[in-house]
Amino acid sequence: MAALGLATEVAKLTEAERRTIMDWTAEDTAGKVPLAFTIFGASVAEQIAHVRHAEAWERIG
Repeated sequence: MAALGLATEVAKLTEAERRTIMDWTAEDTAGKVPLAFTIFGASVAEQIAHVRHAEAWERIG
């Protein structure tokens, strides 16, 4: 399962909206299928924060 689309689509969402979609998708799939997220951020720090958020679901799932 892939979420957050292409960079042109995900860029229209706020950081909070991106995290919410990541959370919803991870909760709904509950480790049943491989999961991938498009990582986008206005800065490298924001991108790293999104990667770490996604990695947290990997440890939980």
